Amino acid sequence: LLYLNRDDDAFSFIKYWMDDFDDHYDERRKIHKNSREGEWIYPRQDGCRYLDIFKECPTVTPKYVDLWFLVALCIIKMRIVAANKAAQDSLKLFSKSPTGKSFNDDVTTAISEFTVGDQKERSMVENQRRQVERLMDQIHVNNPSMLPSIINPMPLKSKPLPQGYSRGKPAEAYLVLNDCNRCFVRTPGATAWLEKRFGKRPKYDVSIDYYH
Repeated sequence: LLYLNRDDDAFSFIKYWMDDFDDHYDERRKIHKNSREGEWIYPRQDGCRYLDIFKECPTVTPKYVDLWFLVALCIIKMRIVAANKAAQDSLKLFSKSPTGKSFNDDVTTAISEFTVGDQKERSMVENQRRQVERLMDQIHVNNPSMLPSIINPMPLKSKPLPQGYSRGKPAEAYLVLNDCNRCFVRTPGATAWLEKRFGKRPKYDVSIDYYH
């Protein structure tokens, strides 16, 4: 879903599985039983990608959340921040152009609000930044190899593909990295955000147990 830029759908899917499944087991069982192949069965609302997953699922224990979910949520939030940053950069370039300089303050303000939003929009973006920071904190608690491996993947990726994994171990980070790396690389500013935390070539645990 993330590769298809269906971020609202991705968020909806994650929320569905993070929510209190046992409280709605019979209802959800009926939905799955009556569904058809290819049918989208997960509750969805436009713009849900802006929501805070931990507020939407207040009873969830963060340390037990699937690592794939946390990383996907981090990417979704980073994309929101990146889109706003791109709009800001475009506005700055336009403001320095002959056309941009020719407008009065009222027109410039209107263009700015249309392009990057008003104060409410800016507050929303700051909220997304805070969510990114919290998600990165939780990812690093749940698996310390995960985020450093995105910046410096070769120490981990030079190893054979693990056939299984345990939570919090390098093998788990390896498998998540296989799924998420291209999304991170394609998100403007994501690598720089991680490098600010871990440096350009961070060292991390890459020990994987292979059972034959």
